This record gives sequence, C-alpha cells and structure tokens, in this order.
Amino acid sequence: MNKLINKYGILLSALYVIEFMLSYFNIITSPYNLIYFYSSNIFVAILVALDLKKNEIRSSIVIWSTILFSILGVTLFLLKKINKDRTASA
Repeated sequence: MNKLINKYGILLSALYVIEFMLSYFNIITSPYNLIYFYSSNIFVAILVALDLKKNEIRSSIVIWSTILFSILGVTLFLLKKINKDRTASA
C-alpha cells in the first residue's frame, strides 16, 4: 500500500510542479495549459486503470474522476484499495 501512495504522490507532485513552472515562466499560453492539464490527467487515469485491473477492482467512477481531477481520482482509488484489503483480511 505504501508503494502505491509513494508512486502516486511522486507522480502527482511532479506533474503539478511541471504545470506550475510552465505557467509561471509563460512557456505555454493559457489554452495550451488546459491541454497539458487534461493530457496529464489522462496519463494518470491510464495508470490508475492499470492498477485497478491489477488489483481486480472494478470502478468506472474512479477513472472518470481521475480524468476530470487527478487528485480526486487517485484518492478514490486508494480508498477502494484500502476497502478491498480490509474486506479481504476480515
């Protein structure tokens, strides 16, 4: 579980630092910033979908929420994973 938290923590932090640097130094303009935001969310959603499949968890709401807002989707995924681990051990 800690491995997943570290993985997504580092990934989301890196993506947000890149987004901040691109917008702070005006490297890309506002419409392209939005394109970067959604493309990075889609990238994270693909990784979440792969981890969902690997952990045998089925939830389309997690994928859609990750596409719209990556932190929310990753949080939902981690909550689903915790819930699965708790029910499996009980």
